[in-house]
Amino acid sequence: MIAGVLISIAMFFFGAADNRFFGAAIFGFALLFIKEQSFALFTGRAGTGMKGTWYKTLPLNLLGVTVMAFALMPLCPDSLYIIADNITSESIFSLVVRGMVCGALLRVACTTKEKLITIGCVIVFLISGFYHSIAASFTLITTGITLQKAGIIALLVVTNAIGAKLAQLLMNADGEMKSLLKLESYIGNIGKSRTKKND
Repeated sequence: MIAGVLISIAMFFFGAADNRFFGAAIFGFALLFIKEQSFALFTGRAGTGMKGTWYKTLPLNLLGVTVMAFALMPLCPDSLYIIADNITSESIFSLVVRGMVCGALLRVACTTKEKLITIGCVIVFLISGFYHSIAASFTLITTGITLQKAGIIALLVVTNAIGAKLAQLLMNADGEMKSLLKLESYIGNIGKSRTKKND
């Protein structure tokens, strides 16, 4: 539940910030804090196969989001209404793509040991308009939940998980892309073989 509360506060500040990059950075630090404190965040665990991700972490995240959405509803900045309108006007295909890309970025952000990469991934998905299911839930509930918005939240939850799983398959335990590591190793081996020949 704490993770849902923190993501809600971060999304609120992103919406209220005059500078979008500053607001996105605040969100990035919030995710970094969640990660370092090992708070259970659905988008941080999706794709990992961790027990309880779907039946415990997700409901608790949404409960935290719902509580904060109703608490902050009277203070909701106009920019959150604009973000909500953008989300609800997207085609299903666009929502699927944006949800999957965000899921992949969050998997990298939550797996990597580099703090700047974690914050950078958050800035990229927020500024580029990719949709984080928990953050989007806060936005959609705060601006007035409808059946359409509930369906969009469900779709983003699934697509975030798919994107996270695909990213997980491409990464090692340190959050580094396996293909890049193989390329680096291959180039290194070529360099060594050339050195031996010259000797």
